[in-house]
Amino acid sequence: MTWSKRPANALFWTGIGELVFGSFFGIVGYFQPIVRFGFWLTTGILWLVGIVLLLAGIRARKKYDMAQRLRATGMAGTAQVLGVRPTSVMVNNQPMYDLDLQVNVPNAPPMRVQRREVIPLHLVAKLGLGQPLPVVADPMDPGNIVIEWERF
Repeated sequence: MTWSKRPANALFWTGIGELVFGSFFGIVGYFQPIVRFGFWLTTGILWLVGIVLLLAGIRARKKYDMAQRLRATGMAGTAQVLGVRPTSVMVNNQPMYDLDLQVNVPNAPPMRVQRREVIPLHLVAKLGLGQPLPVVADPMDPGNIVIEWERF
């Protein structure tokens, strides 16, 4: 989710919509006793889903903002692939993998990092053990990285 802020915004605004829609059902249920139980149950479900989506959207926005901050102020380096494991998860028809990496940035010792990354489908075949990946690392915490797939 570091390439675009659109998915984060979609989660955030869908969560807000669910909360508003759930509130509508709660108000109608309050004034109509015959449908009160069903509408209040619907309100609870919509609020629960809305809160989960809202929190997921906030988290995704923070991850996107952190990635953009690192791209602007981080140190360029490389991460050597030590291990690659598929997770059987697909996000927008892009596979997710568990990666074991050794991050190498200037003025810092090599650091081992484990990441779960959605990898662009056209790059999966290029990814192999020992393969260097371009990364940008946080100067204060070199283990906090963003893999720059567009430069791979």
